[in-house]
Amino acid sequence: FFMVEDFWAVILTSALLGFGGAFVYAPTLIALGQAPHPTKSFGIAVTVVVLVAGAVIFLVPTTLVPRWGLGGLAGILCLAYGSGFLLVRQVPRGKAVAEAASCRDSGRSLAWLGLAGGAVFFIGANASFAFFEVIGETIGVDNAGVGTALAISLLCGAVGSAIAAVLGDRVSIARAMMVGVLGMLAYVSAMRLVGGVLGFYLGVIVFNVAWNFLLPYQMTVVAEVDDSGRYVALI
Repeated sequence: FFMVEDFWAVILTSALLGFGGAFVYAPTLIALGQAPHPTKSFGIAVTVVVLVAGAVIFLVPTTLVPRWGLGGLAGILCLAYGSGFLLVRQVPRGKAVAEAASCRDSGRSLAWLGLAGGAVFFIGANASFAFFEVIGETIGVDNAGVGTALAISLLCGAVGSAIAAVLGDRVSIARAMMVGVLGMLAYVSAMRLVGGVLGFYLGVIVFNVAWNFLLPYQMTVVAEVDDSGRYVALI
């Protein structure tokens, strides 16, 4: 980040961050997926991630970049990733792949189907994130306001994953999916029907609550048919 001067440097830096982060993220997902109650475990993990992300996305435009520029952003990323790499040895060891690799052919097919569904969902969700700034500008919300709205919505979104952690297996995955989809429809409706700054704030909050409620159940779809952890790692 210290050497970023153009768009392609941002692309390269982002790719390096994603590549490095996978070495922490993948084994953590495998451990969560092989826990006795994966939905609850995923829900707790998503809640913690969302709270940290909400705090960081609030600090970046309000404090880190104004005071220290890209160096401040690079510093918080170094702290986050450095902590992750130091703690990765504490992640519980999963089942031996050799013992768990006898996954049925039907299980493999379901795992791939679950991954495909998650990919489609994330394409749609991230497409929304890509255009929130543009949507905000068209209704008179400046960049700082959009950043504040996203930070608030991320923190509020932790409610969704916390509810998933509390409910866990008491709600079927199919019903949880229906609730999540209805939440996404409510987000679009708030943007369209309420409109204005209020509609924008309501929309992004409902969006993140629905997304984070749905995410643990989506992960569980793969974890339930994958004893080896190989497919969970692909999430």
